[in-house]
Amino acid sequence: TSEVLLASVQAPFLKWGILREDCNASQSTLSGGDLMVGNLEAAIDDATVQELTMFVREAVTEPPGLRLDQVWARSSSTYSKLASREPPDVPPTFVLRSLSVSSAKVTIWARLDMTNTFLPRALVWFVRVTGLGVRIFRLDGVVIKVPALRFFNYQTQFGCPNPPFVGSTRGLLTQIGKQYIPALVKCWQSVVSNSNIMFGGILSPGFWLPKSRVVTDVQPARCRIGSRGQVEAESEEEET
Repeated sequence: TSEVLLASVQAPFLKWGILREDCNASQSTLSGGDLMVGNLEAAIDDATVQELTMFVREAVTEPPGLRLDQVWARSSSTYSKLASREPPDVPPTFVLRSLSVSSAKVTIWARLDMTNTFLPRALVWFVRVTGLGVRIFRLDGVVIKVPALRFFNYQTQFGCPNPPFVGSTRGLLTQIGKQYIPALVKCWQSVVSNSNIMFGGILSPGFWLPKSRVVTDVQPARCRIGSRGQVEAESEEEET
């Protein structure tokens, strides 16, 4: 049977807008961006993690340029050998002056094997000790809340504007993720109350008063991926 992996409980599911200053191929300059996310429900299992990992590996390519081992190898070569090689491509630069992200709430149901490499080793060790040797890490309605935040606010303060972000997309995600760490840490009570992380979950409130998912019915598919990787729209005849 099909299971709902991601559902929107309260609109909007996703709403975003950006203002771009120029269209230079090697540098993307954005004056500002707004991202609004509604209340979501998510279900995660081992198969979902595997598919997402494969998607990220294919979608996030290695940036152009030289790695550290390649730099050391070229530093020990003579000039004649280096002159015959083409210079590396210029890596794309991402410039963002301001980013506003709304508050978000995600309710998570998860079933993950303790041998799954997605789980941090420290968490696996902790759950095996405090969870009385559980083999499946279970989350039953864990609520993750994050507040609305503004990043790289490009405005003048005492005559000196805040500097914009300049770097790669991976560096941007790293800086944004650091700002959310304090909010994620505050969600530990919901994790303990709705999981088997402590004593197999027997003493948790979620064991005696389990939560129910809001969205359980799978909507009909609007598109599909063909045998050659192309995206095709589902016809009304096939849906019926």
